[in-house]
Parts: sequence; structure tokens; C-alpha cells
Amino acid sequence: MDFSGNGTVSLQAAGLIAEKTGAGVVLLSVVQTFTDYDGFFVPQVPLLQLEDELAQAAAKRLKELAAGHSRLVTGYDVARGDAAVEIVRYAEEKEIDLILMPTHGFQGIARVLFGSVTERVIPSASCPVLTLRAQQEAP
Repeated sequence: MDFSGNGTVSLQAAGLIAEKTGAGVVLLSVVQTFTDYDGFFVPQVPLLQLEDELAQAAAKRLKELAAGHSRLVTGYDVARGDAAVEIVRYAEEKEIDLILMPTHGFQGIARVLFGSVTERVIPSASCPVLTLRAQQEAP
């Protein structure tokens, strides 16, 4: 869950799938770690403190989303690290049956700069990955 509009559409789609199959939905948000950048620049806030604050904010937002969808959401978690690696690791560890995630539709230089977490998850995941295009409405 990246808390974008695309993430909200993904949650709606996950809810529809869960209703039809009797499955539960587990929300995961990944906070990028900054250890690779330590020493590269001197921020006003220590990087580990920033990570902690981002993780706490993500946990709060996930808790709110879970409460708003309590019939379907069976759990939520925050991981730290590279998003694609952590999504795949979490799915394997928790024996997740399906990963549902949005694509953001980045093109050109934005795609080069930001890459695609989804494109890196698809070949690495041990379960199916269902993707929704950017700005796509839930079915």
C-alpha cells in the first residue's frame, strides 16, 4: 500500500476479490531504508529517526484503512527495505496466495528515475501478481 489513489483502487479490487472468494486482505506498506545514503548528505533529521517516523505514519494509515474495511482486512504490516524485495519476502513468509498492486504508469525519465516496483515483483514472486493500471477503476 503506497497510499496513492492507485493504492486505493487496488484496495477496492482486493475487497471485491476477497468477497467473491472468502479470502482475507492483508495490507503491506514498505518504508525505504536510508542506510545506503548515510554519510552521503547531512540532513536536518537523522536518517534512522526519519525512517522511524515514516514507519509510524505508515502503520497509522494502515490501521485506519484496516478499520474502515474491517470486514475484509485481516491484517496489516509495515516492512523496511527495498519495496520489491520486501513485498516478495513478506508474501513468501506469510504464504500469501495473491499479490495485488497498482502500476503507476510512469513513462520516460520518470520511469528511469523511479523504476517499477511492480515490474521487479512480478518475476520474483512465488505467487501470482495481479496488477491494475494507473488510474484504472476497480471492476
